[in-house]
This record gives sequence, structure tokens and C-alpha cells, in this order.
Amino acid sequence: MKRISRIVVAALLVSLMLCVSCKCLCANAPSESHTGAKINMNDKWAASKLQVVDVVRTNQNGLLQTQVSVVNCTGKDLQFEYRYRWTTSAGMEVDGNPGVWIPVNIGAKQRSMLQGIAPNAEVQDFVVDVRCRAPNTRWE
Repeated sequence: MKRISRIVVAALLVSLMLCVSCKCLCANAPSESHTGAKINMNDKWAASKLQVVDVVRTNQNGLLQTQVSVVNCTGKDLQFEYRYRWTTSAGMEVDGNPGVWIPVNIGAKQRSMLQGIAPNAEVQDFVVDVRCRAPNTRWE
């Protein structure tokens, strides 16, 4: 029993050292919550390659202003898109039409800030949707 415990502890320590050495703990969950905010990774691709490291919320002239910091956990450049959906304190979406998808290019192991400003003062919370950016083949 003690030998199994030592093996498990050793395996956990090795895993922790590997994670600390790459300085990136990528989430496998499809969504993460930070102080009431919800970040939806719309596919396994986004969840395995991006990590949410910080969420900042401020009130600017009565409007909620947010900044979500994400880190590219891979050794390659990534292209993805995000959009904000704004909600009231009761959880109802303020505008039934979600915002436009904003394209982002992020370098290997780099950080990017996903910023948004609420459309009106009744907004109390938000949801950020993140998805893989599909190549544009419209004109080919």
C-alpha cells in the first residue's frame, strides 16, 4: 500500500514539474468561470490550446468593461475568434443578437487580451465564446 502511494506521489510530482516548466496549464474543460464570468471554449481545439489566466472587470462611465487574458499553450501560432455575450444580474442576455466574432492571431507561448465593453448600463455579467478560426475559402 505504501509503495503504491509513493508511486502515485512521484507521478504527481513529475507531472507538476512538467507543468511548471512549461508555465502553462491548459484546461481540458469546455468552460471556465472566473468571478462570475463564463468563458466557453466551443470546441476541444480551443480548450486544449488556450488557457484563461486572468479576468479583469471595471466600471467605466456606468458600463462594464472587461479584459480576459488568454495564453497560447502550444509552440505554434494560433488563430481563433471570440465574442462577448452580455447578461443582466438575473442571467438574461441583454441583446438577443450576440456580438460579432473577433479574429485573433496569437504567437507561440504568447498572451492575448480579449477586451469588451458592455452595450448599456443594465449589464452586470458576461460570457465569452471562443472558437477555432476557420480558414476563409470564399474567394477560392
